[in-house]
Amino acid sequence: ARGKTVAPYPPLKQKFIKDARARCPELFGQGDCKAYFVASAEETGDSRDIWKGDLGDEARTGIGAVAGDEVSHRTPLNAGGCPIGKGNLTNKSKLSEQCQTVDNTITTYQGDRIARLRGALS
Repeated sequence: ARGKTVAPYPPLKQKFIKDARARCPELFGQGDCKAYFVASAEETGDSRDIWKGDLGDEARTGIGAVAGDEVSHRTPLNAGGCPIGKGNLTNKSKLSEQCQTVDNTITTYQGDRIARLRGALS
């Protein structure tokens, strides 16, 4: 991050994520959408606009999601995840209860991480 560093996740968080990859692989990006980078707030906003539009509706339908189903981005939009990319969406409503809990925890970790990375860039 332009010569600045952000400390890695603490060992317990690293272990949680490693274990989560084994227990819930459907939560992690595949193909071209699995690379993480720090997306600017503008890039994230553009991705959210795409996700909220007709293309997002088509992508949700494409993974079998119906009205009321929660859909997760495997690679978060604020980390460069594809808003509608194949392999980056999971119908969270169809995950096991354990994997839904894991997804919620990882979402919190990722939100904190992107805030730290953006702070390092400013």
